[in-house]
Amino acid sequence: MVLDEKQLIQVESAVVLPAEVILPDDTDYEFILKGQKQKAFDTWKAFQLSYKAEQIAARPGFESLLCLEHLRERWRKAGVVTYPHQLKVLRRVVGKMRGRAILADEVGLGKTIEAAMVLIEYYLRGLAKKVLILTPASLCRQWQMELQDKFGLRFVTARRPEDWEHYDLVVASIDAAKRPENAEVILHLNYDMLIVDEAHKLKNVNTRNYQLVSGIHKKYFLLLTATPLQNNLKELYNLITLLRPGQLGSYRSFRKQFVADNRTPRNVDNLKQLLGEVVIRNRRANTQVAFTKRIVEQVCVELSETERLLYRTVEQFIRNDLFRTGNTLALITLQREICSSSFAAALTLVKMLAP
Repeated sequence: MVLDEKQLIQVESAVVLPAEVILPDDTDYEFILKGQKQKAFDTWKAFQLSYKAEQIAARPGFESLLCLEHLRERWRKAGVVTYPHQLKVLRRVVGKMRGRAILADEVGLGKTIEAAMVLIEYYLRGLAKKVLILTPASLCRQWQMELQDKFGLRFVTARRPEDWEHYDLVVASIDAAKRPENAEVILHLNYDMLIVDEAHKLKNVNTRNYQLVSGIHKKYFLLLTATPLQNNLKELYNLITLLRPGQLGSYRSFRKQFVADNRTPRNVDNLKQLLGEVVIRNRRANTQVAFTKRIVEQVCVELSETERLLYRTVEQFIRNDLFRTGNTLALITLQREICSSSFAAALTLVKMLAP
């Protein structure tokens, strides 16, 4: 049976809910809650708010995950296998870290799956409705397919300025997002969740990448990178501060307390404790994930006469230039390129011959 608005209003015991509530110290809270307890509402909006509150109260806490049961059949059909370390990451991110974390597992341990599980857990609870995923351009399609096939989420690739506002589930390259016409729109939106893949590219605070991500309004925030530390400890500091400002204090105090030199930390135990509050890193040796077995097949390709002539000409150039400059690495690279792509080799030759 479907009830209309009039049938749901019980005028006799109605409680009026103003648009803005300011309660004095001597407020009779029992009286205010009376309408809620009696299920008596003055307006349709009041009923909707109460109904939403009941829905939220009925949801289980994060100790009971919704996504596992929701995805069980889909994963069975798709052949998706989850590993214990991935489930631990999910529970830790939505439980202790409140949806803001750096996922720094080693390559091949499933950071994408971990991030997607966190996303759909919040999505199923109605906590992540507007979501933005920023990746390198080459990974946009992969993210789209993974989320659709394994999680049943249809993300749109945003290209035009109007796409960002029109669609709630968006995946895009960070290069497209930082274009002025797109960034202007993005920075005026409020996202429930932001996920950034290959997040080590945000290591420099002076780049447009960093400034864009820092300026986006987001509630939940995941950074994915297998290499949170590449060159120096300042890059790590920048990533942590982007995720949780103030976690490591000011950069001056961070250097004083934790930096021996650019790549060597001190007070390691204290630093590990602070990092452990925002960073999750699993190593292959501590998981049940084995390396994918490689199947190598050697295929011989005969060069055409034109290709053979080009190769011999470049080979002679290499011999002469190597004798003159001793630049072995650059010349070996050129020799490999000539066997792979004549266009790539041509660009390298132009650079090498430039005055």
